[in-house]
Amino acid sequence: MSVAKAVVKRPVLWLVVFALVAITSIFLLSNIAVEMYPEIEMPFLVIVTSYPGADPETVEKSVTTVLEAAVANTGGIQEMTSMSRAQASIIRLMFDFGTDMDVKINRVRENIDRVTNALPDNAASPMIMQFRPEDQPIIRIAVRGAPGSGLTQNDLRAIAINQLEDHFKQIEGVASTSVDGGRDPIVRVALSQNRLEAYGITINEISRTLGAQNMELGAGFIEDGLVEYSIKTSGEYSSLAEIANTVVLQTGGADIRLQDIGEVSFDYQDERSAVYINGEPGVYISIIKQSGANTVKVAGQVYKRLLSL
Repeated sequence: MSVAKAVVKRPVLWLVVFALVAITSIFLLSNIAVEMYPEIEMPFLVIVTSYPGADPETVEKSVTTVLEAAVANTGGIQEMTSMSRAQASIIRLMFDFGTDMDVKINRVRENIDRVTNALPDNAASPMIMQFRPEDQPIIRIAVRGAPGSGLTQNDLRAIAINQLEDHFKQIEGVASTSVDGGRDPIVRVALSQNRLEAYGITINEISRTLGAQNMELGAGFIEDGLVEYSIKTSGEYSSLAEIANTVVLQTGGADIRLQDIGEVSFDYQDERSAVYINGEPGVYISIIKQSGANTVKVAGQVYKRLLSL
């Protein structure tokens, strides 16, 4: 019996079959992951090393040159480029497509470990990152103040981090979020060079003293019958006055406090970049999805969450 005769003879049965096929197709279609970039392994590695307070020439001599010599014998490198800028060294390595990048990452890490002791003491440990197209943000949310609100870019950054960012992190399929624009608040210490020389103390010594006293440490446990209490020493600073009163040097039986050699104040980090939205200062919240997650579905959930705020 031909298919046509079977359909004519049992129209209801075949109508149900076609309806089931259509429903199944619609369900499967809605769950197909849609990607702007296919998940491919790019043969690129980036080595980033921060060196606070160093100028580009110092970064080049003390960090970039040392790391370049270390990773040059990794093998299979098609191109190596580097950039030394204030406080940071960036080295890019390109391999052939099809290279097992896990193997290369391990070899680069081993080569870097051999020269870690040759890097400056206050340089951070080099970070090895692999570039993946799917790690790029799938959506950026612009945040700016309403006309007449008086909100600064720093205020908008605080709102984005403290009030908005967590709402998007909770969405299924979101891997991470980041905020660009504005500056984070800091405690700024302005030291007098003349007083430093007079007391014979260096900036590094002051930095170590402040770091050692701004810590919370565990102090063991106390048992009371069947109940056990954990004890900790609370040593973190809670006010500018506490920081200013920190003893940084003892000489001749006298305590030299931070306020004796400088001024302590609240401030913001130095501006390295700026974000403008239609010519007005603002901030961006970038959303990065998890590997394998449906881009369209995740973006839709972000929009829904945004409308509910």
